[in-house]
This record gives sequence, structure tokens and C-alpha cells, in this order.
Amino acid sequence: MDSPIGSIVKGVYELLQSLLRLQRFHLILRAGCSNKQTNRNSPLGDLARDVEKDTQWPLYNDLESYNMYLHSKDVSNIVFIVLKNAWKSFTAYLKRNVIPKEKKDSKTSIRNSDPRRITIVKNIKPIHFDKRTTEKFNVGDKAWISWNGRKALPVTITEVTDRNYSFKIERPLKNKGNIHFLFLDEVRSTPELACINHVTS
Repeated sequence: MDSPIGSIVKGVYELLQSLLRLQRFHLILRAGCSNKQTNRNSPLGDLARDVEKDTQWPLYNDLESYNMYLHSKDVSNIVFIVLKNAWKSFTAYLKRNVIPKEKKDSKTSIRNSDPRRITIVKNIKPIHFDKRTTEKFNVGDKAWISWNGRKALPVTITEVTDRNYSFKIERPLKNKGNIHFLFLDEVRSTPELACINHVTS
């Protein structure tokens, strides 16, 4: 739980961040626009010149407050549209350049992914289903299955019943996460055993 002092420090920090963002918008409209926009013969250029001349131009933290200020100045409707577009550009700028972005840890995702690959097994002879035995797996165990007796797919066990193993596919990636269930004797501990005991049902 945050201490009272910690909460105060956090609140002050957030307030300063908010003020800095507002100051940027204020400067963009006044100083920044004076270089690029005040010489333009456009609605945005007109707004930039008006802001530069207005010594009482306020420092607000939302578009609605700016709109109320403009209402008090009895300006035309086009000014509200121009200001709205300027505010949108400003908030987009903040998202791109100021607000910290969460970094995706690609190394972590690689570590957490199953490193096993689809395995092609050659020169094996399948066992008839009435001669098969079963292997014991628990939820979370890594296992293998084969649909055709030639290609073994890595899977992870998700549920165990008296007759079936449920599992999620790990490869191919386009099917990763798909859930299936098979008879106990069709889920195996190695690619070779999976192909020997491939799915027959």
C-alpha cells in the first residue's frame, strides 16, 4: 500500500507532467505556430496569429475548456474546427513522442514459446490400435501426436480423463493454441512413438 508521502509525490509528479503537456500545446499554438503557420493564408494560420496576439490565451488541459474560451470571444464556427484539429494533432504528437510506450520483450516471448518443431519420422511401422498401450501424462506436460503416421506435432496436455487427453497444439504456429482431444494411446512422449501410435479414430 502506498504511503501518504508516496501518494503526494506521485500526485505532484502527475501534475507536473500534465502542466508540461499543456505548456507544449500552448507553445505550439503561440511560438511554434508563429514560425510555420502565422504566414500561411489558411484557417490554421489565422488561428496562430490570433493566439500570438491574445495575451490572455489560457492554459487548459482539455479541448472543451478551450472551446468555452472561444465562445466568450464570439468567434466563427471555423475557428472551433481548426482548434479541434490542432488539438487532435497535439494529442497524436504526445502519443508518438512523449507518452512512454510499453516495450515488448521479444526475448521473453521467445523463451516462453515451445522450442519443439514439427518432426518428420521415416521408416516406422504403425501399431494396430488393439495392441497399443498408454503413457501417463499430467496437465502441463509436453507430448506429441501424429495425424498420419509420418509427421509428429508437439502439443501440451491441458486435461486428463479416464479415456482421453486434451491438449493444445504448439506447432504449426497457424494452429498454435487450438484445443483437441484424443484417446490415451494416441498421445505420446516422442515423435517416433506418436507416429507409431498415430490417430486412427
